[in-house]
Amino acid sequence: MRMINLLSATVGLLLLAGCNEAYHDDPPPPPPPQALTDFVVIDSYGVDSGYSPDAPLAIDPFVNAGVFEVFWQARFSRYYSFYLSVSETPYIADAVPVYETGCGPGQHCNLDGYALCQYNQDFTLFCENGPVVDMLEVVYEVPQNVYFFAEVCGAHECNYQRLKVGLY
Repeated sequence: MRMINLLSATVGLLLLAGCNEAYHDDPPPPPPPQALTDFVVIDSYGVDSGYSPDAPLAIDPFVNAGVFEVFWQARFSRYYSFYLSVSETPYIADAVPVYETGCGPGQHCNLDGYALCQYNQDFTLFCENGPVVDMLEVVYEVPQNVYFFAEVCGAHECNYQRLKVGLY
């Protein structure tokens, strides 16, 4: 009987000793090698979404001539494309492209980018030297909340962020 108790205790201790062997506290996965790490809009009134992320943004053609600023930061090791688009829905698939530029080593934008944009009284929008885009596809009433999307794309994947903005 004593031998059975000793054998049972030994087996029990061996089982308990192996319990934590399979458990590993794995670190979180690394961030993607290419990513949009920050997207900031400074609206017509000077509200900066980077400093005041919960403050409503408004772009008004009658305030500061409708001028607003877009900043972004990306993590890329090679060339990438930056796209700014606008949608009346929170889905990037519905968005109308308004600005694009190539970025990377030796370009005017590398890991940080900036675009000066203007929204006009005739419901057109343009950024930098880009084309004038008719926003009547997106704006049905004034004021209207829309979504601005910043997207960075490398050779194999894209990454985006969005901000809600009131157009007046």
